[in-house]
Amino acid sequence: MDQLGATLAGIWTGVLDLEDAVAAQDFFRCGGDSLAALKLIGRTRAATEVTISLKAFFDASTFADYVDLVRSGQRRAEPAVSADTLEASVQEKALWRLQERYPETVANNATFCFELSDRVDAGLLERSMRFLLDRHHALRTVYHRAGEKVVRRVLDMAVFDGAPVVEILEGDATGARQFAERRNEVPFALADEAPMRVWLLRGGARDHLVFVYHHIAVDGQSITLVHRELGAVYGALSRGEEPGLAPVPFQYGEFAAGQARRIAAGEFAAALDFWKQRLGGVCTHGLLAEDATHDRLTASPPVVVPFRLGPESTSRLRRYARRERATPYMVVAAHLRTALAELSEGEDIVIGGPVANRVAPGSDQVVGLFRNTLLLKPEGGVPASMEEGVRKIRAAAFAAYEHQECPFELVRDALCPDGARISPYEVSLALHPALDESLRFGEIRAARVELALSTIKRPVHVSVFESANTFEGALVYQPAILKCPSEIAGLADELTRSLDRIEA
Repeated sequence: MDQLGATLAGIWTGVLDLEDAVAAQDFFRCGGDSLAALKLIGRTRAATEVTISLKAFFDASTFADYVDLVRSGQRRAEPAVSADTLEASVQEKALWRLQERYPETVANNATFCFELSDRVDAGLLERSMRFLLDRHHALRTVYHRAGEKVVRRVLDMAVFDGAPVVEILEGDATGARQFAERRNEVPFALADEAPMRVWLLRGGARDHLVFVYHHIAVDGQSITLVHRELGAVYGALSRGEEPGLAPVPFQYGEFAAGQARRIAAGEFAAALDFWKQRLGGVCTHGLLAEDATHDRLTASPPVVVPFRLGPESTSRLRRYARRERATPYMVVAAHLRTALAELSEGEDIVIGGPVANRVAPGSDQVVGLFRNTLLLKPEGGVPASMEEGVRKIRAAAFAAYEHQECPFELVRDALCPDGARISPYEVSLALHPALDESLRFGEIRAARVELALSTIKRPVHVSVFESANTFEGALVYQPAILKCPSEIAGLADELTRSLDRIEA
């Protein structure tokens, strides 16, 4: 085995937790799933600079196939980036403009509360948080207009010398949940303050930590990274050691600069043509009332309908997904699409979903808003059977994934230039994998506290949380802008019944 083969064998066995890599081993029969496949593709890209198509890997998933895919892959040189560029990324611009138009919105706030098993050293926590502010520029970036442009500026660390980064509040820590929920309702002034707020609530035997982020600076993977690194830095400092974190590969501002150059060079033209063709060149709004606007989307609290898929149904869904070489997300999306078609009088509803979009080597160690939106609209209209529906969603997802770097906002502006309208999709679906949501600060454990937060970004949103044995989720919708809100109210039950009927 040559050096490349040995490198790939190490990635393969590391992801699958195997002793050895054998040519005939099938990734999925060895316990791999869609998330593990994405991890393998990411590690391969970081080690070899070769990007593997997710569809190609799903279609040919033995170790020998994997090696062949890498050997035949085309090396893609990342565009040179410059830290001097001040222009915000497309993703940042979209959230800035939303906050500029609706200054009181908190739709892009992300709030977390952790209960600590013991009292933390407030001084060490402050030092740890300052270490991360210095390390990740996105956490201390502010935004403003310069003519027609939205520009970003990284605050100097000296700005934070006048006040603590972590605000300490003494009192009854039993109200930590309510405190976090209230703080989530406070909008950010993105031109004047860093996009992160942190509190240490002291009271009784247990402390609580509360974080509020604005998504202009962080996506979900960034938040997980910040929390993990905060615990690691605090642990090292508490032992009298220097934090042993590897240097950040690049800063998010460099990603924004590279993206701007790619747009100027027309690199996303083919992707935009793909989306125009796939989506028919226009926005459709089969579920929306005629007077639906973004103003009305956030004008009143949404309705939240919880649902749950039990252990037996969850197991059948996972076995079915593996058999069809699909992901659980694809299976849920196919069933949701069928249910939506019945509500929209046969109109094929576009479903949007998140994608990490961390394609650049090392980007998994960078804090910033990389996350993008992929749109699912299979070809051929509404399927005749659920099996056909899953296959069509699978094909559509793979096709969309090939264009994940094209910013969704470019697609939206090309298809739906009327920014006041909800566009170009009405329904979003997110499946959150099972994660260890606990933290450690040295010997101190931090367990996440569930919060009752009800914000909405799409007229209809389905969020599914995967655990070891179940899928639990919520249907969130805004009745004020829907044609038939009473019918949408039953969507959660219909989706659950449909998924319960899966036969593996």
